[in-house]
Amino acid sequence: MKYRDYKINAKKHLDACLSILNTYSDNIVPESVLRELHYLSGYIIEGICVYAIYKHYEWEEDRDIKEYDEDFTRETGLDYYKNGNRLDRDNDRVIRTGAQYYITSHGFNQYVELLDVPFQGTNIPYIDASSTVDDSIVDLINEWKPDLRYRYGSLNRHTKEEIDQLIKACEFIYNQVSQKI
Repeated sequence: MKYRDYKINAKKHLDACLSILNTYSDNIVPESVLRELHYLSGYIIEGICVYAIYKHYEWEEDRDIKEYDEDFTRETGLDYYKNGNRLDRDNDRVIRTGAQYYITSHGFNQYVELLDVPFQGTNIPYIDASSTVDDSIVDLINEWKPDLRYRYGSLNRHTKEEIDQLIKACEFIYNQVSQKI
Protein backbone atom coordinates (compact mmCIF):
# COMPACT_ATOMS: atom_id res chain seq x y z
CA MET A 1 0.00 0.00 0.00
CA LYS A 2 1.34 3.40 -0.96
CA TYR A 3 0.71 6.48 1.14
CA ARG A 4 -1.05 8.24 -1.73
CA ASP A 5 -3.74 5.51 -1.54
CA TYR A 6 -4.84 7.07 1.74
CA LYS A 7 -5.53 10.40 0.04
CA ILE A 8 -7.43 8.66 -2.76
CA ASN A 9 -9.57 6.77 -0.25
CA ALA A 10 -10.17 9.88 1.84
CA LYS A 11 -11.50 11.61 -1.28
CA LYS A 12 -13.67 8.61 -2.10
CA HIS A 13 -15.20 8.66 1.40
CA LEU A 14 -15.67 12.42 1.25
CA ASP A 15 -17.46 12.21 -2.11
CA ALA A 16 -19.70 9.44 -0.76
CA CYS A 17 -20.62 11.51 2.30
CA LEU A 18 -21.39 14.61 0.25
CA SER A 19 -23.48 12.57 -2.16
CA ILE A 20 -25.46 10.93 0.64
CA LEU A 21 -26.09 14.27 2.33
CA ASN A 22 -27.28 15.77 -0.96
CA THR A 23 -29.89 13.03 -1.36
CA TYR A 24 -31.58 14.21 1.83
CA SER A 25 -32.79 17.71 1.07
CA ASP A 26 -35.01 17.79 4.12
CA ASN A 27 -33.88 17.29 7.70
CA ILE A 28 -35.32 13.81 7.96
CA VAL A 29 -32.34 11.47 7.79
CA PRO A 30 -32.45 7.99 9.31
CA GLU A 31 -30.22 7.65 12.35
CA SER A 32 -28.47 4.71 10.68
CA VAL A 33 -27.44 6.98 7.79
CA LEU A 34 -26.15 9.65 10.18
CA ARG A 35 -24.15 6.96 11.97
CA GLU A 36 -22.61 5.79 8.67
CA LEU A 37 -21.72 9.35 7.74
CA HIS A 38 -20.06 9.81 11.13
CA TYR A 39 -18.23 6.53 10.59
CA LEU A 40 -16.96 7.54 7.14
CA SER A 41 -15.86 10.95 8.43
CA GLY A 42 -13.17 9.30 10.53
CA TYR A 43 -11.72 7.61 7.48
CA ILE A 44 -11.66 10.94 5.64
CA ILE A 45 -9.59 12.53 8.38
CA GLU A 46 -7.44 9.46 8.91
CA GLY A 47 -6.74 9.13 5.19
CA ILE A 48 -5.67 12.71 4.62
CA CYS A 49 -3.61 12.72 7.83
CA VAL A 50 -1.74 9.50 6.99
CA TYR A 51 -1.06 10.86 3.51
CA ALA A 52 0.21 14.17 4.91
CA ILE A 53 2.46 12.53 7.51
CA TYR A 54 4.17 10.24 5.02
CA LYS A 55 4.48 13.02 2.44
CA HIS A 56 5.83 15.58 4.92
CA TYR A 57 8.39 13.18 6.35
CA GLU A 58 9.47 12.30 2.78
CA TRP A 59 8.55 8.64 2.57
CA GLU A 60 9.43 7.41 -0.91
CA GLU A 61 6.32 7.80 -3.05
CA ASP A 62 6.36 4.29 -4.52
CA ARG A 63 7.45 2.50 -1.37
CA ASP A 64 4.95 0.34 0.50
CA ILE A 65 4.14 1.91 3.87
CA LYS A 66 3.90 -1.56 5.40
CA GLU A 67 7.69 -1.81 5.10
CA TYR A 68 9.54 -1.07 8.29
CA ASP A 69 11.85 1.93 8.22
CA GLU A 70 13.65 2.31 11.53
CA ASP A 71 14.81 5.86 10.76
CA PHE A 72 11.31 7.00 9.78
CA THR A 73 9.81 5.42 12.91
CA ARG A 74 12.50 6.93 15.10
CA GLU A 75 11.84 10.39 13.64
CA THR A 76 8.04 10.23 13.69
CA GLY A 77 7.12 7.61 16.26
CA LEU A 78 4.85 6.13 13.57
CA ASP A 79 4.81 2.72 11.94
CA TYR A 80 2.21 0.83 9.97
CA TYR A 81 2.15 -2.08 12.41
CA LYS A 82 2.29 -2.22 16.17
CA ASN A 83 5.73 -2.89 17.66
CA GLY A 84 6.76 -6.54 17.51
CA ASN A 85 7.89 -9.23 15.11
CA ARG A 86 6.88 -8.98 11.46
CA LEU A 87 8.03 -10.53 8.23
CA ASP A 88 9.59 -8.14 5.75
CA ARG A 89 9.24 -8.44 1.97
CA ASP A 90 12.02 -11.06 1.87
CA ASN A 91 10.21 -13.15 4.52
CA ASP A 92 12.88 -12.31 7.09
CA ARG A 93 11.81 -11.54 10.65
CA VAL A 94 12.12 -7.89 11.58
CA ILE A 95 11.61 -6.58 15.08
CA ARG A 96 9.69 -3.35 14.78
CA THR A 97 10.32 -0.95 17.65
CA GLY A 98 9.99 2.72 18.47
CA ALA A 99 6.43 3.32 17.32
CA GLN A 100 4.19 5.30 19.62
CA TYR A 101 1.50 5.30 16.96
CA TYR A 102 0.65 2.75 14.35
CA ILE A 103 -1.61 3.01 11.34
CA THR A 104 -3.43 -0.28 11.90
CA SER A 105 -4.84 1.11 15.17
CA HIS A 106 -6.83 3.74 13.20
CA GLY A 107 -5.96 6.10 16.05
CA PHE A 108 -5.66 9.20 13.90
CA ASN A 109 -6.75 11.37 16.81
CA GLN A 110 -3.46 10.33 18.46
CA TYR A 111 -1.01 10.59 15.59
CA VAL A 112 -2.48 13.78 14.17
CA GLU A 113 -0.08 15.60 16.52
CA LEU A 114 2.67 14.73 14.01
CA LEU A 115 1.09 17.33 11.75
CA ASP A 116 0.99 20.13 14.29
CA VAL A 117 4.45 21.47 13.43
CA PRO A 118 4.26 21.28 9.61
CA PHE A 119 0.74 22.75 9.66
CA GLN A 120 1.31 25.31 12.43
CA GLY A 121 -0.30 28.62 11.57
CA THR A 122 -2.44 27.19 8.76
CA ASN A 123 -5.62 27.41 10.82
CA ILE A 124 -6.76 24.02 9.55
CA PRO A 125 -9.29 22.71 12.05
CA TYR A 126 -8.18 19.75 14.12
CA ILE A 127 -4.77 19.67 12.38
CA ASP A 128 -3.32 22.99 13.51
CA ALA A 129 -3.48 22.99 17.31
CA SER A 130 -3.83 26.79 17.34
CA SER A 131 -6.93 26.76 15.12
CA THR A 132 -10.32 27.36 16.62
CA VAL A 133 -12.87 24.66 15.98
CA ASP A 134 -16.43 24.35 17.15
CA ASP A 135 -16.37 22.08 20.20
CA SER A 136 -19.18 19.94 18.80
CA ILE A 137 -17.05 19.11 15.74
CA VAL A 138 -14.06 18.22 17.90
CA ASP A 139 -16.30 16.05 20.05
CA LEU A 140 -17.62 14.21 17.00
CA ILE A 141 -14.09 13.65 15.71
CA ASN A 142 -12.79 12.52 19.09
CA GLU A 143 -15.76 10.20 19.52
CA TRP A 144 -14.78 8.35 16.36
CA LYS A 145 -13.42 4.81 16.58
CA PRO A 146 -13.32 2.05 13.94
CA ASP A 147 -16.10 0.16 15.70
CA LEU A 148 -18.42 3.20 15.72
CA ARG A 149 -20.84 1.64 13.27
CA TYR A 150 -21.25 -1.39 15.53
CA ARG A 151 -22.01 0.63 18.66
CA TYR A 152 -25.43 1.64 17.44
CA GLY A 153 -27.37 3.35 20.19
CA SER A 154 -24.51 3.36 22.70
CA LEU A 155 -23.29 6.83 21.74
CA ASN A 156 -24.98 10.18 21.62
CA ARG A 157 -27.42 10.60 18.80
CA HIS A 158 -26.50 13.35 16.42
CA THR A 159 -28.64 15.61 14.29
CA LYS A 160 -28.38 16.06 10.55
CA GLU A 161 -27.04 19.58 11.17
CA GLU A 162 -24.23 18.27 13.38
CA ILE A 163 -23.23 15.58 10.90
CA ASP A 164 -23.53 18.06 8.04
CA GLN A 165 -21.13 20.42 9.86
CA LEU A 166 -18.78 17.51 10.50
CA ILE A 167 -18.69 16.53 6.82
CA LYS A 168 -18.15 20.16 5.79
CA ALA A 169 -15.27 20.34 8.27
CA CYS A 170 -13.85 17.12 6.78
CA GLU A 171 -14.11 18.62 3.30
CA PHE A 172 -12.33 21.77 4.45
CA ILE A 173 -9.61 19.74 6.20
CA TYR A 174 -9.14 17.52 3.15
CA ASN A 175 -8.90 20.47 0.75
CA GLN A 176 -6.60 22.55 2.94
CA VAL A 177 -4.21 19.70 3.74
CA SER A 178 -4.13 18.73 0.05
CA GLN A 179 -3.20 22.29 -0.92
CA LYS A 180 -0.59 22.82 1.79
CA ILE A 181 1.37 19.58 1.61
